[in-house]
Amino acid sequence: MEKDKDLEACFAAARTLAPMPDRALLDRIAAEGRALQPLPRPASEAKHAPAAQRGSGPWRAIFGTLGGWPALGGLMTAGLAGLWLGLSDTGGVSGYVYDNSGEGWLYGPADIVSLTVAEEGV
Repeated sequence: MEKDKDLEACFAAARTLAPMPDRALLDRIAAEGRALQPLPRPASEAKHAPAAQRGSGPWRAIFGTLGGWPALGGLMTAGLAGLWLGLSDTGGVSGYVYDNSGEGWLYGPADIVSLTVAEEGV
């Protein structure tokens, strides 16, 4: 028990004397950080040009309304996916879950339960 008290006294003394880095080290770290930062680029003239010179036609208005190029890319992706589902050979979305021969669903509730039971081993 005596050793535990001595050890706890050493830990308490160590907690009160927290090591602090010296000012020279902190200045060197800050100088290295400033040296690694990129230099500011000069502003391009296109940003400061009047709207009449940049073009404010109907396409710019459409792109602005839709949210710019990123939103237009998402809209095009969704449109092409819909086109693919509509023109695919399976008869659209229903061909993926409904049998084309007219017999009924490919995967009904009973099939899902039997697949689950077979996989789980219940």
